[in-house]
Amino acid sequence: MTVEGDECCSCWDAYFELNKLERELPKEEISRMVKDSEGDVRYLIESIHHRSDLRKKIAEKSRNSVPSGSQGQTAKPRPFPVPDGIPKTQEELTEEEEALMPESPYTRLLRRMGRYPEWYTPRPDHETD
Repeated sequence: MTVEGDECCSCWDAYFELNKLERELPKEEISRMVKDSEGDVRYLIESIHHRSDLRKKIAEKSRNSVPSGSQGQTAKPRPFPVPDGIPKTQEELTEEEEALMPESPYTRLLRRMGRYPEWYTPRPDHETD
């Protein structure tokens, strides 16, 4: 079957929607939907679009049905900011020392050449945000 134009776009949309549905629905429901199409590709594409639209509408209704008192708040709790001005503990200092690149003739040679091993990322010389 050759599909062109809007039908082609609809077919690709159905493909991506099917991938999303495969993650959300059990395999039995997906296989039942394919079996119900009985080899009719257009019917399968339409049923995938229909199923995906239903799931989107249900999700939208569940988002809109949130109680009015908690609409101003975000769904995820905000993480507590890490303070910058607190000095590091002795445990953190020893952990950083252990994470440094081990001294060996090879690492000294690499430092002299200006390259680091693939597994090592040097500490930045400046602050980054």
